[in-house]
Amino acid sequence: FNGNGSVGFTQTSLSNWAKGGESSLALLVMTKYNANYSKDKTKWENSIEFRYGISQTKTRGFEKNDDKIELQSRYGFSAFKKWYYSVETNFRTQIDRGYAFPDKIHPISAFMSPGYLTISFGLDYKPNKNFSLFLAPFTSKTTYITDTMSVKPLTYGLEPGKKKLWEPGIIVKTNWHANLAENITYDTKGEFFNNYRYNFQKFAFEWEQIFVMRVNRLINVKVMTDLIYDYNTKFPILDFTGKEIGREPKWQFKELFTIGLSYRL
Repeated sequence: FNGNGSVGFTQTSLSNWAKGGESSLALLVMTKYNANYSKDKTKWENSIEFRYGISQTKTRGFEKNDDKIELQSRYGFSAFKKWYYSVETNFRTQIDRGYAFPDKIHPISAFMSPGYLTISFGLDYKPNKNFSLFLAPFTSKTTYITDTMSVKPLTYGLEPGKKKLWEPGIIVKTNWHANLAENITYDTKGEFFNNYRYNFQKFAFEWEQIFVMRVNRLINVKVMTDLIYDYNTKFPILDFTGKEIGREPKWQFKELFTIGLSYRL
């Protein structure tokens, strides 16, 4: 069992971020816990991550700038050498509504809108405790929009009136942890999903990086970046009058810089 958390001030830079937000100074709360088991030829890895940030600017007042709930469980049985036959369940959503400024009446996201449930079967390569490569050619991905009265299903690839979208495909995930110096760590994870129905023409990609420099036992400096592309997440296309004439996916990028209190278990 292990975990870590932090509460700190944050400088945020956003570009085409689907959940809404504005570059600002803010307060960010983060926590992540792991419960892992390994014996003989089996391994079982579990994690839960929570992030929530709020900001206040002159143009928007109080508003969230980060919002994430993620639960993951992966069970593996030794196949050969460093490879494991593995099954993974991953669930992601957020807890609060998000808006696209200046519209603070109609939300573009909310709890379970969207919500993502992914179930994958494949092979997990683990040469050591700090690296993992998961290849899952049998993957079921379901996107949920439970609040269709407030959040437009079309924004996340669903047809009007529908509350869920099921996609079969292949998923590739990688995780790496490195100690760059005595008090500096680097964690990165990437994820690529392809829907079999579109023959690699449409895909979803996410790459997250976290640098942590520990100043002392209670204070650290944290820099995080998140790069996302999801062909199901559509942004409005506006004409010269500001009228919406269509929607298209865009690359999303977020950067957070935090100095604050931290703890480790």
